[in-house]
Amino acid sequence: MKNHFIVCGAGDTGIYVIDELIQMGIKLIVIEYNEERLRQILETREFPYIKGDATDENVLHEAEIGSARGLCAALSADRDNLFLVITAKGLNPDLMVVSKAIEEGSRPKLLRAGADAVIIPEEIGVNRLISFLFTPGVISFLDEMLRLQTVTRFSETTIHPGSPLIGQTLSEADIPAKAGMTIVAIRDGETRRFIYNPAPNREFKPGDVLIVIGTQRQMEDLAEYTKDPFYLDHRVT
Repeated sequence: MKNHFIVCGAGDTGIYVIDELIQMGIKLIVIEYNEERLRQILETREFPYIKGDATDENVLHEAEIGSARGLCAALSADRDNLFLVITAKGLNPDLMVVSKAIEEGSRPKLLRAGADAVIIPEEIGVNRLISFLFTPGVISFLDEMLRLQTVTRFSETTIHPGSPLIGQTLSEADIPAKAGMTIVAIRDGETRRFIYNPAPNREFKPGDVLIVIGTQRQMEDLAEYTKDPFYLDHRVT
C-alpha cells in the first residue's frame, strides 16, 4: 500500500475521519488498541485495521508508514498524540501529520514535535457556532456539500513536472471542460501565496497548488493533467 492515510485512534474524532475517507474512496488503515471499540465500528463499516498501540514503531511499520501520504493522530490523550507525532515524523519525515489536541497548551508542543497542523475539536465547534450566526447560507452550503452522494468537496492538487498545464494560462487549459470542475484559488508554486479567483491569463507553474471544487473522480481526471501521483494512484479504471 502507498499514498494511503493512517488514522490512529477510532474514538469520537477518529471515527469521523474514517467515515470521510471511506466516503471519498481514499485508501486508509486504522490503528486502534481497544478491541471492543473496533468490534463496534466494524459492525457498520469495513476498512483495513491493525489492533495495536499507534505509538509503537513496529505497529507503524506494519501500517506501512514509510509509503503513507498522511497520518491523523486522534488518540484520546494529548501526551499520547505528542509521542505519536515524534515517532511518526522520525520514521517518515516527509509524512503529513495532523494531530488532535484537547488542551490549547498542547498545540505549540505538537507543532514543535513536527505536526503539520493541530486541530482542537472544541475550538472548531465554537467557530462553527459563531459562523452560523453571521453566515448561515455559507455554512448550509458547506453542510449540503458534505451530504451530497456525489461527494463534492473543496480539494487540492499540485502541478508536477511533466504536466502539460505548465506554461498554459487558465483560459488555455480550460479545466472546466477537461475535468468538469472549478478552480477557486491557486497557491503560487514560488511565493506560496494564494491567488483567489485567478485571472484567465494567469500561467500555470510547477508546484502550483490548485484549490478546486469537485468530486473524487473529477480530481482523478484532473490528475491526468497535473500529474499528481496521489490522485493517479487512487484512480479507478
